[in-house]
Amino acid sequence: HSSGFEAKDGQILTLEITSSINGSVDLFLFSPSNQEQRITMGGSSETKTIPLSEGRWSYNCTGFFDSGTISIVGTLNLQHINILLC
Repeated sequence: HSSGFEAKDGQILTLEITSSINGSVDLFLFSPSNQEQRITMGGSSETKTIPLSEGRWSYNCTGFFDSGTISIVGTLNLQHINILLC
């Protein structure tokens, strides 16, 4: 599967991965400057966070597994910064 999305500078992509597969799946995430990030997922559930820069991001997902299911849900959030004033 391939697609893309628009991001603002400082946004965070959170990936919620729910997996029971016997094998592996690779998610390739490409930044607006075409830098590749490869995320390999197996048979366990996990959460990944990725800081984003402004622009069009694209991705594709491929993999081979014998059995099980995998769900990858991505959400974009604004990054929150806590500042302490003395």
